[in-house]
Amino acid sequence: LAGGTGSISDVKVPVVAERTVLREVLYNLTSLGFVNVGTAPFANVMTVPYSYRDTSAAGVGALRRYEGQGIRRAGVIQTQEEARPIPQKLAYLISSELRLLMSASPIDFDPMAENIRNIVRIVGEDTEAINFNELVFSADEVGAVAFNDTLTAQCNGTNSVFVTSAFPVVRPRQAFDLQGNAVGAPTNPLVVTYDGTVRAEYVLPADGSALAAGIYYVMDWNLGEFRLVNQAGVVQVPAAAKVLTVQGFRSTNRAVFNTDAVGGENIRDRYDRLLIEIGNRKVVIENDRYYSANFALMSGALDNALTQAESFRANSSRVATGLAADGSLGFTKGIPTFNPTAPGLVMGDNRIIVGERGNTRFRMVKAFSMNEPHPARNAQGQFTDQQEGYGTQFIVTHTPTQLKNSLTSIIVYSATGRVARAA
Repeated sequence: LAGGTGSISDVKVPVVAERTVLREVLYNLTSLGFVNVGTAPFANVMTVPYSYRDTSAAGVGALRRYEGQGIRRAGVIQTQEEARPIPQKLAYLISSELRLLMSASPIDFDPMAENIRNIVRIVGEDTEAINFNELVFSADEVGAVAFNDTLTAQCNGTNSVFVTSAFPVVRPRQAFDLQGNAVGAPTNPLVVTYDGTVRAEYVLPADGSALAAGIYYVMDWNLGEFRLVNQAGVVQVPAAAKVLTVQGFRSTNRAVFNTDAVGGENIRDRYDRLLIEIGNRKVVIENDRYYSANFALMSGALDNALTQAESFRANSSRVATGLAADGSLGFTKGIPTFNPTAPGLVMGDNRIIVGERGNTRFRMVKAFSMNEPHPARNAQGQFTDQQEGYGTQFIVTHTPTQLKNSLTSIIVYSATGRVARAA
């Protein structure tokens, strides 16, 4: 590689190795930069202490106290909330034949080490998704209001995508103990009733088993669109006039931005409007709620679309709004902009989060570690000449109730596209 011409025609690199190289090079974790990070001892229930200003106590209107008059107290409420550890566990199984074959390979490839690296990567991705999704869910829960939709008219024998009256829809939140038992009732419950039966959300069991036969729903929480699917995840088309109702909660802590052209505007002017909307949410965070809006989160695709705004042209540039050295968004209205890259993020390409860092609490309860590999046995207790092992990690991610309004959202959507449809 130092110089000259080389040939790699005789080299055979396993596909799994190539994929791993790409994953390790391209994947990065960024969520810990937006949450309050710390450690905590392992317990069934964690206490998350926090404080916030008591708005009922003395404020600026109570400072003028003259000689002999009592001085009123400014209040800070110090309290705590409960949170429960989230388990993250993953295992591997490899055969001795694979290890022997790869040890004789001309390249340096250890199947056991590769499995461990893969597990670490997946646990990291899950941690990243938990943290970023917590920001989304917490923002939506502020000022949530109930809605009750009857969508039977959308069941026309053709449509497979159904649309609620308001969006985003607040995702129900359910706490679980260390044994996996539900603790208390879910907050912001969502009830989807189809053909007289309440349907559950389509979530594959963590143990790898199949879902029971039936109809489930898949909700796009950002847009308030949902589909009905069977136990295999295949989209279903309800027959005409089937009764379909949705009861749940919608978020009011958001702005919505329609990507459709207004009055024949060009695309540059359209995305200039979105930049102004980000500034509007900054005003809400800083002027109405007295936080510091010091980050904006959006997907790389949405970031790329926004760079088309007129404000990024040299002759139309605005102060404190500009591109980074790589051409992506750098600052918007003075707010540094970031692109999360983890898979499975609820925000997708339809949401921008604006807020103050460090109000969501992330606590490492038990850092990730692998156990020693052990010989595997079959159902009869016989050795199979395979090695197996697993790793575990426990974390807590929680946003205190009174601090959730340090976050707000912008939902980017198309009014002409957000309709009941067959696609």
